[in-house]
Amino acid sequence: MEDNKELARTNMYFELAREHYAWDRHHDAQRSSICSIVMVFSGILLSIVEISNKSYDDVVIIGAIIFLSGLFGIAFVYKQYERMKFHDAKYQYYRNLAGSNLDIDFSNEEDILAKDHAYKRIRLIHKRFNIHRYWFVLMAMIALIGIYVMWSALKGLW
Repeated sequence: MEDNKELARTNMYFELAREHYAWDRHHDAQRSSICSIVMVFSGILLSIVEISNKSYDDVVIIGAIIFLSGLFGIAFVYKQYERMKFHDAKYQYYRNLAGSNLDIDFSNEEDILAKDHAYKRIRLIHKRFNIHRYWFVLMAMIALIGIYVMWSALKGLW
């Protein structure tokens, strides 16, 4: 009877770990999709600025929208990264609980990866620059493009 409870508990831990891993991947997919949408939206707005008759009021408004979409992208990237880290921590926790019930030490995986030559080269970059920072820089560049569009339109008024 006690073995059945322990087995059920271990299965529950693995199911919870699997669920948190799925949510971790979901948040990464959301981040990627929304950032791609922001980039396409900003590109369309830049095209509109270029083919419009360069009405200064319209260009300032479009520049402000590009700037705001970049800010939205920055906020979204950080929120999705926070959610990804939360679910990754929960995944690790439940995986380790299930592993301890089965006397499995999952820390060996990290040792194997540390010994991998290709991983060592990438790890230096990965330790210093998490993927959310790349997306942050991309969204910040969109916000800066929005500022430039507004500034160039306002400069034309002076």
